[in-house]
Amino acid sequence: MELKANEGYCGTSENACNGGVGFYQPSHRVSVENDIESDRNNARNSFSAFPRVTTTDMYIDENGQTHLCRTLPQNHHHRNSRTEDVKIVNGKNCRRTSCSQKLCFYRPLSAREKYLAVICVLLFLSCIVFMLVAFVRDKAAGNNCSCTGVVQDSVTAEVCLSYHCIHTAAQLLDSMDLSVDPCEDFFQYACGNWNKKNFIPDDRSSYNTFEKLSDDLQLTLRALLEEPQNSYDSNATLKAKVLYQSCINVSEIEAVGDVPLRRVLSELGGWPVIDASWQESKFVLEDALGDLRGQYNAPILVDVWIGPDDKNSSVNIIQLDEPMLGMPSRDYYLHDTDSPDVKAYLRYMSDVAVLMGADRQTVEAEMQKVLEFETAIANASTPQNEKHDTGARYKKISIGELAQRVPAFDWLRYFNRFLPDKVDQSEMIVVFTENYLIKVVDLVKITDKRVVSNYILWRLILLFIPELTTAFQEIQNEYRKVMHEVTQSKPRWNKCVEYLNARLGPATGAMFVREKFRKESKHV
Repeated sequence: MELKANEGYCGTSENACNGGVGFYQPSHRVSVENDIESDRNNARNSFSAFPRVTTTDMYIDENGQTHLCRTLPQNHHHRNSRTEDVKIVNGKNCRRTSCSQKLCFYRPLSAREKYLAVICVLLFLSCIVFMLVAFVRDKAAGNNCSCTGVVQDSVTAEVCLSYHCIHTAAQLLDSMDLSVDPCEDFFQYACGNWNKKNFIPDDRSSYNTFEKLSDDLQLTLRALLEEPQNSYDSNATLKAKVLYQSCINVSEIEAVGDVPLRRVLSELGGWPVIDASWQESKFVLEDALGDLRGQYNAPILVDVWIGPDDKNSSVNIIQLDEPMLGMPSRDYYLHDTDSPDVKAYLRYMSDVAVLMGADRQTVEAEMQKVLEFETAIANASTPQNEKHDTGARYKKISIGELAQRVPAFDWLRYFNRFLPDKVDQSEMIVVFTENYLIKVVDLVKITDKRVVSNYILWRLILLFIPELTTAFQEIQNEYRKVMHEVTQSKPRWNKCVEYLNARLGPATGAMFVREKFRKESKHV
């Protein structure tokens, strides 16, 4: 018999009784016919009482040598079993016992199969690990979940023990009501004690932690503004301190009265409702709005500012958007024109005009027209929920292009009325509210100039009222009682701090940083 190169087997080796296995490499070609016949004869002589050998095969030992081996059937047993020689093959002895186990048959694994086997083992182990981790986490979460206010600590974390961390933690704990089940009323559990210890001030319609922080800021700024001038003050902070002292000087304000306000109104052409000499022919809307923006920073009918371009923050550019209205939102004007809020606003305008000398018999009719004009402006404005996507509203065009789209308003004259450097029609600007501008300019074009003038100057007065005499403050308080449900106005010092913080923000900000920030935090 000759073993073919394509016939590979696996057989028992020298230690086959112990389960050892050898491998045959098909590349070896060995002639074994005579050896097999000789071994069969020997087997008959030695074990004549038993069936003869049934299997012959080849194997490769651990040194890579090929051997010829024989085994007997698995049920071949004898009390005189012994190790016998089979044959020398390729110079090596192949030894077996007559009680060897039955043969196994398989071929060697290829490199690809070994690789896939390793991958499968690793994937299996990974699955086991993930399952164990998930089980441990679920168990830990279950142990820590409690609706009784008792939380079991199972994770050790780094704990901040600085003054600020301890102070903040104490504030949080002081705000919580631990007697409440968080699963029943989480708000009460988290904030119950804060609500018990903090009451809504008489000059507010609501109060929360942010307003409390704002109050703390106001107190800090008040102390800084009331400090005597010192060597740390810059020109800006010196001006802020002087303005603050002027603002809180109530006796001087009462003595002066509304004379400064009347002078401003006269310079702007006069407020028609109180000025019998007002002339319609001298009213130019572009000049009036330009003066209000340039001299008093009053954004009326259109809000204009210069700031970083949203699409290129390294460049400052002129930007246009919708201004605020006299009442807090457009909804007040559109939902119910007979509501107490709208009536209170109309009475507010009329009472201020009367205080400044208007005729009570005619003022309400004039102010009614102003209210109707502002209601139309509100109707032209963009709903609040549509203002959030500034990217969709962003349009970068030249002043010349804006003039073509909104031709009824002289934009170049308006801009050059208050900008320190003159611009031309090629100047690029960003418009966030083109549709509004088109509607408002068309509205102005069909509205009586007297109504338009009354409106824009009323809006200017509205900005000045908090800094005027007690009589103006009382009228404002009556309006705020209806609109905001407050019973009294803010203290004078509080109004003055807010006024300075709004108009001299860089100065007050510098004072706050110098006082409260650590040295390393001042340099960024």
